[in-house]
Amino acid sequence: MSISRRQALIVGGSTVGLFALGYGGYKFLGQNKAQPTDPLYPYVKPMLFWSANELTDFLSHLDGARQKLVLASIQKENDTFNADEVKKQVQWLASNVATYPFKDKVGYHYHDEILKWLANEYHVQGNYINAAPTFLLERKILDALFVEIWDKLTPDQRKKILEAIDKQGDIKDKAGIALAGGSVALAALSATAYFAGFAFYTSISAFTFEAAGLLGITLPFAGYAGASATAAVLTGPVGWTIAGLALLGSTILLGRANYAKTAAFVTQLHLIKVDALKKSGRLDEVLSGLHL
Repeated sequence: MSISRRQALIVGGSTVGLFALGYGGYKFLGQNKAQPTDPLYPYVKPMLFWSANELTDFLSHLDGARQKLVLASIQKENDTFNADEVKKQVQWLASNVATYPFKDKVGYHYHDEILKWLANEYHVQGNYINAAPTFLLERKILDALFVEIWDKLTPDQRKKILEAIDKQGDIKDKAGIALAGGSVALAALSATAYFAGFAFYTSISAFTFEAAGLLGITLPFAGYAGASATAAVLTGPVGWTIAGLALLGSTILLGRANYAKTAAFVTQLHLIKVDALKKSGRLDEVLSGLHL
């Protein structure tokens, strides 16, 4: 997929100063807008490379409903939420059992140590791994999960999902897209209204719901009956369900870092950020600035 010159400046820039200038302009423009309505908004920081501090601040300001989603994403849904304990579990999932005892369990750099490793596991393009801010790299991992799930489906199953998503018949040549591999299909779908901007997240939710049914997976949440609704996308457990679907057929070796389970946390975190941005009226601005 070709990258425009403007995209290259954002994704392929080689200096921190470029992102600093971009973030400064983003903050300046935001000063004249309405105050955010979601208390979590100040902690999303979509143009930054998240360190331990940003991760800690974000987790520490989650409300009860969002805490439950994060706990479910790391398979600790019955635990009492504690930001440090969440970070320890994420480090455990992302580590080899032999190296975990020697790692910083709480103060690790989220972007450099967790996100870049995960992006490599999912074969995200190197220019994104090297230069994309945390929010954008999380989204690219979500893209990669879509590709992985798509490639587990048959062409007939893919066509059925496209028909379920596109009730109006706006996606042309569904049969042709259904024959394509995940990367090619995503590129084609990204040119449609269903996979552009915020609509990507509603479409990915519907995709998850339909794929689970076709693959014989019973989702444990009744809310998925309305999986294409905004609330189901952003406040439901879409992130870790997507990762669970991607895990199908994958070989996870005992004692090795578990990339699929780590992806469950990362994608759920990303969707919570999207929710906060949406409620604060800033999502379109952020997605546009990142060319999503």
